[in-house]
Amino acid sequence: MNLFRIREGEKEGFINAEGETVITPSFSYVFPFSEGLSQVQLRDPKELSIEEEGRNSAFINNEGEMIIPPGPPRDSSPRSDDYAWSFHEFSEGLAQFWVNDATGFGGFMDTDGVCVIPSRFKSAGHFSEGLASASLEDVDADNAFEIGPPGFIDSSGDFVIEPNSRLRFTNFFSEGY
Repeated sequence: MNLFRIREGEKEGFINAEGETVITPSFSYVFPFSEGLSQVQLRDPKELSIEEEGRNSAFINNEGEMIIPPGPPRDSSPRSDDYAWSFHEFSEGLAQFWVNDATGFGGFMDTDGVCVIPSRFKSAGHFSEGLASASLEDVDADNAFEIGPPGFIDSSGDFVIEPNSRLRFTNFFSEGY
């Protein structure tokens, strides 16, 4: 079912191809659907503290039912409401999440909101053809933390193409490349 974002006043929702309201505008912001789920922001992020931001995003299905509630992915570490969490769209059943703490690490959750790849990456792309680009934290010659070289992980979080400084501007696989 194709749904289209609409805005009424200060709230957003979705209509179908016939122009019928399917999900009543009740969210501050809605993102396009990806794999049957849309990330929604419950309140205007500009009005929130950094602590509140992580409890502002949820995921709904195409009937407007909340499937993944606000807050950190289940079974994630650290499991604390003191951190802000940000999320990306789903691809191949997994979505990136990011912890807004001192580490800034990211991991992946499934469409049930369960952490399936713990937050340990400094950067990561979406899954395509079973792989996602990912980088770990690295320390440069001056002992400053930086994003390490990219590699590619599988859906269990294991590197199948080890991080390599020769890899540049990794994005995603397409047709085996």
